[in-house]
Amino acid sequence: MKNTYSWYSQPIKPSWSPPSRFFGPVWLVLYVIIFISFGSIFYKVFTKQIPWIVAVPFLLNLIFNFAFTPLQFGLKDNLWAAIDILLVDATLVWAFVILWQTTADLRWIIFVNIPYLFISGLVIFVISPAFQKNSWVYALLYGALFGLITYATYDLTNLATLKDWPIMITLVDLAWGATLAASVSVITYLIAVRIGL
Repeated sequence: MKNTYSWYSQPIKPSWSPPSRFFGPVWLVLYVIIFISFGSIFYKVFTKQIPWIVAVPFLLNLIFNFAFTPLQFGLKDNLWAAIDILLVDATLVWAFVILWQTTADLRWIIFVNIPYLFISGLVIFVISPAFQKNSWVYALLYGALFGLITYATYDLTNLATLKDWPIMITLVDLAWGATLAASVSVITYLIAVRIGL
Protein backbone atom coordinates (compact mmCIF):
# COMPACT_ATOMS: atom_id res chain seq x y z
CA MET A 1 0.00 0.00 0.00
CA LYS A 2 2.83 2.39 0.89
CA ASN A 3 4.55 1.66 -2.45
CA THR A 4 1.30 2.38 -4.29
CA TYR A 5 0.85 5.70 -2.50
CA SER A 6 4.43 6.80 -3.19
CA TRP A 7 4.09 5.79 -6.85
CA TYR A 8 0.80 7.68 -7.24
CA SER A 9 2.24 10.81 -5.64
CA GLN A 10 5.13 10.94 -8.16
CA PRO A 11 3.37 11.79 -11.46
CA ILE A 12 2.77 15.46 -12.18
CA LYS A 13 -0.97 16.05 -12.00
CA PRO A 14 -2.99 19.01 -13.26
CA SER A 15 -3.94 21.68 -10.74
CA TRP A 16 -7.61 20.60 -10.89
CA SER A 17 -6.80 17.01 -9.92
CA PRO A 18 -8.69 16.24 -6.69
CA PRO A 19 -6.67 15.37 -3.58
CA SER A 20 -6.52 11.66 -2.81
CA ARG A 21 -8.52 12.20 0.40
CA PHE A 22 -11.65 12.82 -1.73
CA PHE A 23 -11.64 9.43 -3.41
CA GLY A 24 -12.96 7.44 -0.44
CA PRO A 25 -16.04 9.56 0.34
CA VAL A 26 -16.91 10.17 -3.32
CA TRP A 27 -16.60 6.52 -4.29
CA LEU A 28 -18.60 5.44 -1.26
CA VAL A 29 -21.57 7.49 -2.53
CA LEU A 30 -21.07 6.30 -6.11
CA TYR A 31 -20.79 2.63 -5.11
CA VAL A 32 -24.07 2.86 -3.17
CA ILE A 33 -25.73 4.30 -6.29
CA ILE A 34 -24.17 1.61 -8.48
CA PHE A 35 -25.14 -1.19 -6.05
CA ILE A 36 -28.80 -0.16 -5.90
CA SER A 37 -29.28 0.64 -9.59
CA PHE A 38 -27.18 -2.15 -11.11
CA GLY A 39 -28.54 -4.60 -8.53
CA SER A 40 -32.07 -3.77 -9.69
CA ILE A 41 -31.10 -4.63 -13.26
CA PHE A 42 -29.49 -7.95 -12.33
CA TYR A 43 -32.46 -8.87 -10.11
CA LYS A 44 -34.91 -8.18 -12.96
CA VAL A 45 -32.81 -10.26 -15.35
CA PHE A 46 -32.45 -13.10 -12.82
CA THR A 47 -36.23 -13.18 -12.26
CA LYS A 48 -36.79 -13.01 -16.04
CA GLN A 49 -38.68 -9.72 -15.89
CA ILE A 50 -36.41 -8.14 -18.52
CA PRO A 51 -34.27 -9.68 -21.29
CA TRP A 52 -30.70 -10.68 -20.37
CA ILE A 53 -29.27 -8.43 -23.11
CA VAL A 54 -30.17 -5.38 -20.99
CA ALA A 55 -27.69 -6.50 -18.33
CA VAL A 56 -24.73 -6.88 -20.72
CA PRO A 57 -23.53 -3.23 -20.67
CA PHE A 58 -24.08 -3.07 -16.89
CA LEU A 59 -22.00 -6.22 -16.39
CA LEU A 60 -19.24 -4.92 -18.66
CA ASN A 61 -19.29 -1.60 -16.81
CA LEU A 62 -18.72 -3.41 -13.52
CA ILE A 63 -15.89 -5.48 -15.00
CA PHE A 64 -14.16 -2.35 -16.34
CA ASN A 65 -14.78 -0.54 -13.04
CA PHE A 66 -13.15 -3.35 -11.05
CA ALA A 67 -10.28 -3.59 -13.57
CA PHE A 68 -9.25 0.02 -12.98
CA THR A 69 -7.47 -0.48 -9.65
CA PRO A 70 -5.29 -3.40 -10.81
CA LEU A 71 -4.40 -1.52 -14.02
CA GLN A 72 -3.69 1.84 -12.35
CA PHE A 73 -2.14 0.72 -9.09
CA GLY A 74 -1.13 -2.90 -9.70
CA LEU A 75 0.44 -2.64 -13.14
CA LYS A 76 1.01 1.11 -12.69
CA ASP A 77 0.04 1.55 -16.33
CA ASN A 78 -1.66 4.89 -16.99
CA LEU A 79 -2.35 4.14 -20.66
CA TRP A 80 -4.35 0.98 -19.91
CA ALA A 81 -6.05 2.73 -16.98
CA ALA A 82 -7.10 5.59 -19.31
CA ILE A 83 -8.43 3.11 -21.88
CA ASP A 84 -10.30 1.36 -19.08
CA ILE A 85 -11.93 4.65 -18.00
CA LEU A 86 -13.08 5.24 -21.59
CA LEU A 87 -14.61 1.75 -21.58
CA VAL A 88 -16.35 2.50 -18.25
CA ASP A 89 -17.86 5.65 -19.77
CA ALA A 90 -18.79 3.94 -23.04
CA THR A 91 -20.53 1.01 -21.33
CA LEU A 92 -22.39 3.42 -19.04
CA VAL A 93 -23.73 5.36 -22.04
CA TRP A 94 -24.57 2.05 -23.78
CA ALA A 95 -26.40 0.89 -20.63
CA PHE A 96 -28.43 4.11 -20.57
CA VAL A 97 -29.36 3.80 -24.25
CA ILE A 98 -30.40 0.15 -24.07
CA LEU A 99 -32.34 0.80 -20.86
CA TRP A 100 -34.16 3.77 -22.37
CA GLN A 101 -35.12 1.74 -25.45
CA THR A 102 -36.23 -1.47 -23.73
CA THR A 103 -37.60 -0.89 -20.23
CA ALA A 104 -39.59 2.25 -19.47
CA ASP A 105 -40.22 1.28 -15.84
CA LEU A 106 -36.46 1.17 -15.12
CA ARG A 107 -35.55 4.55 -16.58
CA TRP A 108 -35.10 5.84 -13.03
CA ILE A 109 -31.76 4.02 -13.10
CA ILE A 110 -30.54 6.46 -15.74
CA PHE A 111 -31.46 9.40 -13.55
CA VAL A 112 -29.94 8.07 -10.33
CA ASN A 113 -26.66 7.44 -12.13
CA ILE A 114 -26.38 11.08 -13.25
CA PRO A 115 -24.65 11.89 -9.92
CA TYR A 116 -21.96 9.44 -11.08
CA LEU A 117 -20.93 12.14 -13.56
CA PHE A 118 -22.14 15.22 -11.68
CA ILE A 119 -20.32 14.48 -8.40
CA SER A 120 -17.09 13.74 -10.24
CA GLY A 121 -17.35 17.09 -12.02
CA LEU A 122 -18.01 18.99 -8.79
CA VAL A 123 -15.05 17.39 -7.03
CA ILE A 124 -12.63 18.00 -9.91
CA PHE A 125 -13.69 21.47 -11.02
CA VAL A 126 -15.11 23.07 -7.86
CA ILE A 127 -14.43 21.43 -4.50
CA SER A 128 -10.78 20.50 -5.02
CA PRO A 129 -9.81 24.01 -6.20
CA ALA A 130 -11.81 25.48 -3.28
CA PHE A 131 -9.62 23.45 -0.92
CA GLN A 132 -6.47 24.64 -2.63
CA LYS A 133 -7.65 28.23 -2.25
CA ASN A 134 -9.02 27.56 1.27
CA SER A 135 -12.23 29.36 0.29
CA TRP A 136 -15.87 28.42 0.83
CA VAL A 137 -16.75 31.48 -1.29
CA TYR A 138 -14.92 29.87 -4.23
CA ALA A 139 -16.95 26.69 -3.65
CA LEU A 140 -20.15 28.75 -3.60
CA LEU A 141 -19.48 30.82 -6.73
CA TYR A 142 -17.90 28.15 -8.89
CA GLY A 143 -20.40 25.56 -7.68
CA ALA A 144 -23.20 27.87 -8.84
CA LEU A 145 -21.44 28.36 -12.19
CA PHE A 146 -20.91 24.60 -12.61
CA GLY A 147 -24.59 23.93 -11.84
CA LEU A 148 -25.73 26.68 -14.18
CA ILE A 149 -23.63 25.32 -17.06
CA THR A 150 -24.59 21.67 -16.56
CA TYR A 151 -28.30 22.47 -16.29
CA ALA A 152 -28.06 24.90 -19.21
CA THR A 153 -26.82 22.07 -21.43
CA TYR A 154 -30.13 20.30 -20.97
CA ASP A 155 -32.49 23.26 -20.72
CA LEU A 156 -31.11 25.34 -23.57
CA THR A 157 -31.01 22.29 -25.84
CA ASN A 158 -34.70 21.71 -25.09
CA LEU A 159 -35.46 25.39 -25.63
CA ALA A 160 -33.73 25.29 -29.02
CA THR A 161 -35.09 21.96 -30.26
CA LEU A 162 -38.51 21.31 -28.71
CA LYS A 163 -41.56 23.15 -29.92
CA ASP A 164 -43.31 25.15 -27.20
CA TRP A 165 -40.72 24.37 -24.51
CA PRO A 166 -41.63 26.91 -21.78
CA ILE A 167 -39.03 29.59 -21.10
CA MET A 168 -40.19 29.71 -17.47
CA ILE A 169 -39.22 26.06 -16.94
CA THR A 170 -35.80 26.83 -18.38
CA LEU A 171 -35.27 29.82 -16.07
CA VAL A 172 -36.48 27.98 -12.94
CA ASP A 173 -34.37 24.92 -13.77
CA LEU A 174 -31.25 27.02 -14.37
CA ALA A 175 -31.75 28.71 -10.99
CA TRP A 176 -32.28 25.31 -9.37
CA GLY A 177 -29.13 23.87 -10.95
CA ALA A 178 -27.01 26.80 -9.77
CA THR A 179 -28.51 26.65 -6.26
CA LEU A 180 -28.16 22.87 -5.96
CA ALA A 181 -24.53 22.72 -7.11
CA ALA A 182 -23.53 25.73 -5.01
CA SER A 183 -25.18 24.24 -1.91
CA VAL A 184 -23.62 20.79 -2.41
CA SER A 185 -20.20 22.34 -3.02
CA VAL A 186 -20.28 24.57 0.07
CA ILE A 187 -21.73 21.86 2.34
CA THR A 188 -19.16 19.31 1.13
CA TYR A 189 -16.35 21.83 1.58
CA LEU A 190 -17.47 22.75 5.13
CA ILE A 191 -17.97 19.12 6.21
CA ALA A 192 -14.57 18.15 4.84
CA VAL A 193 -12.93 21.07 6.65
CA ARG A 194 -14.78 20.21 9.86
CA ILE A 195 -13.68 16.55 9.86
CA GLY A 196 -10.16 17.48 8.82
CA LEU A 197 -9.89 15.94 5.35
